[in-house]
Amino acid sequence: PLPEVELVLARRSEQVELQTALQLDISPPRATASWVGFFRSRYGNQFALRGTITPGWTIDSLETEPAEAIDDYETELAELDGSGGRLQVKLKQAISPDREVQLLIRAHRTVTAQGLNGVNLQPVVMDGMASRQGIIAVQVDPPYQLQLRQDQELERLAASDLDTQLAAAINADSSSLIYRDGPESGSLLMFARQARPRYEALIEVRADVTEDTLQESYRVTCRPQSTPLNRVLLHFDESGQQPLQWQLAGSPVRDVAARQLTAEQQQQLGLT
Repeated sequence: PLPEVELVLARRSEQVELQTALQLDISPPRATASWVGFFRSRYGNQFALRGTITPGWTIDSLETEPAEAIDDYETELAELDGSGGRLQVKLKQAISPDREVQLLIRAHRTVTAQGLNGVNLQPVVMDGMASRQGIIAVQVDPPYQLQLRQDQELERLAASDLDTQLAAAINADSSSLIYRDGPESGSLLMFARQARPRYEALIEVRADVTEDTLQESYRVTCRPQSTPLNRVLLHFDESGQQPLQWQLAGSPVRDVAARQLTAEQQQQLGLT
């Protein structure tokens, strides 16, 4: 018998590489994300991108660079089973070996007392990528401070470790934390805790004495060392008979809201 050869032809799939940069800004009870995806093709042309919207995230806007690369995009609402919504992006200009396309997504979510989990920080996860790498930068608005748990395996990065493209996609200089996104970051827990203000205080006392009067004035200078101050607590060893008059230094009006604590409030603060 003659030898037989069976030949099967199949279309070679596109191979798209993805590199992401996520800027996460936390200001409880809300977190906002600026997600930039850099799409490069090793082979073939790709005119559509699809992905899953991570549960808890809401997409606010989407655009591409170059701007004329996008045709349209649509999102589907999250399923009741918590699997997340769907994102589909149609392109006018294909991702090809000769053309890189950037995708910029802005999104937001609620931050609860349970914090944020490392596996849910990315607002979207794109489908069908041949390879993917990413970095995450986190910035927390004062008076909050960033607290981490299960962060022993994180690969932390400095601004100097980033190439020009990635550094431009995040706020590298003002971020509290920059790290490489990978399997080791999945167990990370992230919290924004309100910081207790720390400050230096300088108190100047002036007493004007006559035969039958005593007039006192106090100048208090506060220099914050951590978070901004919107109020201070002053404790006088002896309370005078007359109510105190308050004024900000250099201000022509008495625009300071001040009140005296009750005996019970003083006791709770350990001032009695």
